Amino acid sequence: SGAQVLLIHEGKKGADGQPQIILATQRYGQGRSAAFTADTTYLWYLPLRGMGQDSPYNRFWGQLIRWLANSDVRNRDRGPGLEALLNKNVFQLGESVRIRAMVRDDKGDATRYAQVSLDVAKADGSGSKHLNLAPSETRTGMYDVTIDAPDKGEYALTMTASKDGKELGRQTLKFSVITPADEMLKLAANPELLKSIANSTNGFYYELPQLGTLVSELVRTTAGDTGLKQQTVPLHSFVRATAAMTVGDPGWPKKYDLPLQGMLAVLLLGSEWFLRRRWQLP
Repeated sequence: SGAQVLLIHEGKKGADGQPQIILATQRYGQGRSAAFTADTTYLWYLPLRGMGQDSPYNRFWGQLIRWLANSDVRNRDRGPGLEALLNKNVFQLGESVRIRAMVRDDKGDATRYAQVSLDVAKADGSGSKHLNLAPSETRTGMYDVTIDAPDKGEYALTMTASKDGKELGRQTLKFSVITPADEMLKLAANPELLKSIANSTNGFYYELPQLGTLVSELVRTTAGDTGLKQQTVPLHSFVRATAAMTVGDPGWPKKYDLPLQGMLAVLLLGSEWFLRRRWQLP
């Protein structure tokens, strides 16, 4: 009875004849509760994701969870503020740097109507730049900006947020841009190094104009050069199959397979008779 109904389905009636409830919230003790009765919401995400558009899926659940966690009340207790974020502190030369900020107004609520600016400068004071952060479409109060491929060095950032001429917060961040590893610094081929590796490993080195020569040599290579040989062994001939698995192809004509198997059977039976007589077995 104390719940607040936020969403209903006009086309579906409940047992009481009233529209069925989709979303309702209610305070419970010191916390909050919510009931959501619709089908799985991942279907909201898939079609728009395929078209490269933002989906209400992330916004709905993100805002609902933050509301249930009383994050809005805690933010009001904290008052106005600015929280700047870097995705990391060390970047490779050529990487872009993304900077985000969460802004609260003087009531402590997340706001998308603030003016957020960023001053970027190297540690030595050179290369200063002034940038403005744009509000994010997916989360209220979030602002972001991207610095495209800054030069090598140490950087200091000063971010400021204001609204209606009143400063809400200020924060300073630092990050570094370093050169990549040596093997990534020069991506072009190194002929001298390749020749040295080929000589050390008994291999071959070909220039690009020699590609035709390389293909011709690969085509002329026969199966015998690889040391591989295909052999067919009849499994019904136990003697030939055993010889092939142990010492290789025996090489005798196939007409000897049956007599050899007969001799093997006589040898085994004779050995069994001899052992039984020797050990006086029944």
